[in-house]
Amino acid sequence: MTERVKKMRAALKRKPQICINIFKITQETYAAMQGEPAELCRAQAMYNILTQIPIFIQEGDLLAGNGAGTPGGLEIDIANGIWDEYEIKMLREDGYTFDERDEPVLYELNRTVPPYGLNDGMGAALDDNSYLMPFLYSGMGLSRWTSRKRGRQNMSCNAQGGLSLSPAHALVCLDYKTALKTGVKEMVDECDRQLSKIRFNSIEDYEHSVYIRSIKIALSGLLEYGKRYAKLAQEMAEKEKDIKRREELLTMAQTCEQVPAYPARNFREALQMYWFIFSAVACPNAVLGMGRLDQLLYPYYEKDIAEGRITDEEVLEYLDILRIKDMELGSVTSKDHRDVSDGEARWHNVVIGGVKTDGTDATNRLSYLILDAIMDCPTLHHTVTIRVADSTPRDLIIKGLECVKAGLSMPAFVGDKSYLKYFELNNVPVEWARDYVLTGCLDANLPGKSRSLNCSMFIVPMCLDVFLNQGIDRNTKLQLGHAVGDLDQWKTYEEFLEAFKYEFKYFIELFAQRCNLMLSAIQKYFPDPAKTAFMYRGIEDGVDFQEKQMPFENAGVFSPVGMVNLGNSLMAIKKLVYEQKVVSLSEMKKALDANWEGYEMLQRMCLNVDKYGNDVPEVDEIVGDMYLYFEQCASECPCITGTYYRTSAVSIFAHAPGGMLTGATPDGRVAGETLADGGASPVGGQDTHGPLAALKSSLKIPMDDFQAVLLNMKFHPSAFKDDKDVEKVAMMLETYFAQGGKHVQFNVCDLKTLQDAQEHPEKHEDLMVRVAGYSAYFVQLTKRLQGEIMRRTENTSL
Repeated sequence: MTERVKKMRAALKRKPQICINIFKITQETYAAMQGEPAELCRAQAMYNILTQIPIFIQEGDLLAGNGAGTPGGLEIDIANGIWDEYEIKMLREDGYTFDERDEPVLYELNRTVPPYGLNDGMGAALDDNSYLMPFLYSGMGLSRWTSRKRGRQNMSCNAQGGLSLSPAHALVCLDYKTALKTGVKEMVDECDRQLSKIRFNSIEDYEHSVYIRSIKIALSGLLEYGKRYAKLAQEMAEKEKDIKRREELLTMAQTCEQVPAYPARNFREALQMYWFIFSAVACPNAVLGMGRLDQLLYPYYEKDIAEGRITDEEVLEYLDILRIKDMELGSVTSKDHRDVSDGEARWHNVVIGGVKTDGTDATNRLSYLILDAIMDCPTLHHTVTIRVADSTPRDLIIKGLECVKAGLSMPAFVGDKSYLKYFELNNVPVEWARDYVLTGCLDANLPGKSRSLNCSMFIVPMCLDVFLNQGIDRNTKLQLGHAVGDLDQWKTYEEFLEAFKYEFKYFIELFAQRCNLMLSAIQKYFPDPAKTAFMYRGIEDGVDFQEKQMPFENAGVFSPVGMVNLGNSLMAIKKLVYEQKVVSLSEMKKALDANWEGYEMLQRMCLNVDKYGNDVPEVDEIVGDMYLYFEQCASECPCITGTYYRTSAVSIFAHAPGGMLTGATPDGRVAGETLADGGASPVGGQDTHGPLAALKSSLKIPMDDFQAVLLNMKFHPSAFKDDKDVEKVAMMLETYFAQGGKHVQFNVCDLKTLQDAQEHPEKHEDLMVRVAGYSAYFVQLTKRLQGEIMRRTENTSL
């Protein structure tokens, strides 16, 4: 780590200041454009932000562009509700700073130009007596609503780093490659060419004209943003006394004169243009893939290295700074939401390795340098994932595992075989499929050619809870499902399962309605011309990328949370109720209602029934069958884009709040306990037969049918004590992916260290752990999530 990087990394320790620059600019823009089409308003707001927000270049920085109007700041977002006096007070109590001069301005804007957020848009379509309200109040589809108007209140306000407008729920990776080759000025010129072709013969012509004008306005703002930084860097260089720093500032000025307006010509320009787009246009705190950075930047790197314009040491420093700049793009939500989900979850995924579009191996020198940057500049973000193909060099996998061994909680590893099969099943041309990236935790998308507009969390064990409770949600006491009658009416497990599946499908259909409601509100009120410009035929078609069908259409995605808990519960019912007949289903229900108090012997029996994760075919197949059934039901649910829903088995942090909403379950779990994380991870502590057994169990899940399937594994440091141990894990990954495994990520830490970190957080501020698709500082997690990580089985060897 260079001295420059050390200083910049040290500055990350400060608590962010909450800013109102974007909020103020946007609200003033909306007030001035009242009555104009939504896309024009949002494009003009984007232009005004990029031309008016305060800009600065921090000491030693080599990349221009920041996510807020003050160093390390977070800008209040307009689209997720109001920051009121209570929330500002709670921010201050949690250590965030807030300029006292901004506070009265914020409240006055809230009063005179109240922001219209996603909750408002969703609630506008509903009546208080709507059939959907009980489902929304239940939280079975996270997050839980508090009222029709306030909607998902615990997620209703947000401040973030990044200049683009929210809400941005799409899991997307932009087509950075084309932009680097053409430059943004050419994209503006293309807008003019398309506008000149339009003849107003239909409503579509009018709509396309308005939309292309909107794209042009947003892109023009990006051009001005680059010019502002070129001017600032030049002015700073003229005043700089240190010769080396003056040269760096002059280089930055020259770079910003070239990009983003014109094509990138070298590595520095390519990385700068990439960062301008990512930080200024793409709303970086959203679920935004950073793409295949080793493929995107390699041609520029290769040419510069060959011509002696740059060294690996200089490239590594730039990659370190990219990590630091991404760390500054943080976020904070409302107090209620902070209390149930913490750790600065962010989904900025850099993908390396895999294969090229022609099928040959894609690993290159930049693949290794990106891993070097993790070691050189250990930060939570951005995350890195290695695509493992049959051709991937083992030493790339081993280098990734060396990062894991060092306790850095990344990279994650995914199998090309299963991901490419997923695209094949969905009729995607193989050349396109081979260029897949990961958006969100590990959801598969194509750069510029696809996007998952909604990846919503569905709390699966709640379905069984409500089913056994005659359709009543135990938290709200509302009738959510159907009353099924006498629980002892089913004489066989198969009869019981058929009845449950009927109700399960009903809840999935309700979930689809909820997701369609949200997608409709996003399309109507929150078009995104800036992102659309960097998507497939964005300018030519003149239709928002959230609205039109894409070459690979995967607009809506359901993510089942706690499916392993459901499978274990069904196994317990099958064995104890129907095969061994030691308890009736109605008696089991009484034990669940009592949270096992007075039924401790029955709870032990439930806990002793075979559990998923131990290579026991019977229970593993139940889990796999329920995943398959969920996927089949979801694929029959219409999405508003004219297609059908798809599935992704990830949990982010939803297994914690989802567990809080779920009563006791027949697997022996008590009410409120955190659910199994991810999609293929066993319940913490219940996989007792070693990591290979857990991997074999996971292969019973129909992974090819899912956009992603997340598997967490934890190893004690002794399992990585020498090079041979690391190579064994590498071979394990190669074998797992060759057999169709989709994903594995690791924590390498011991329980004693985690316990000490919980008791003495001041001694472990930099202890990094993998939660579920993202990394976090352990001491910043809630006690619930800390406990879930501590309970994960600690493997000491393969």
